[in-house]
Amino acid sequence: MSSYHLFICYSNYDRDFVKALLVDLERFDVKGFLDREDIGSGAKWTNQITKAILESDALVVILSESAMRSNWVMAELGQALSLNKQIIPVLSPSTNIEFDVPDFLKGRIIIDARKMSTLEASAAIVAAVRSTSRQTELERLLKERTKRRVVIFTLIGSLLTLILFLILRSVVQVIWGLPISTSPH
Repeated sequence: MSSYHLFICYSNYDRDFVKALLVDLERFDVKGFLDREDIGSGAKWTNQITKAILESDALVVILSESAMRSNWVMAELGQALSLNKQIIPVLSPSTNIEFDVPDFLKGRIIIDARKMSTLEASAAIVAAVRSTSRQTELERLLKERTKRRVVIFTLIGSLLTLILFLILRSVVQVIWGLPISTSPH
């Protein structure tokens, strides 16, 4: 298993969207590499980026006007292509598609994040990596959330039952004039 499931390739102009996307990807148990978050102080920037691309399962490129003008984005895409990495293009919600998509991306399905929430975009990305559908990933996430809620509500119910038992025991002891004991024996 890779250190990072996904390398996120983006322009700084799309940083807010990318950060929201990473939060939602983690809900699917998918970790994304984000340069400014995952490269430590003093580290060699290019070495860390190369290593992260190499160790990632796929590269997600956030397509926008500024990304298509970025030398860094093009270099990262070039590295991913040379390593035969899966490339998942995502159209930034803030873009107007007034730019040319590179030829090597034209034959791919582009996830249009302008028409969906970041959770739906994350589900579409995860589906591309896992070879499933966006709907399948959303349903899987919903099932996991439901399981967690059942566990939480069961624990809360057990705690409330215990508290009610202790209160009723104390009330009965007071009514019957029995000494109230704080020890279990």
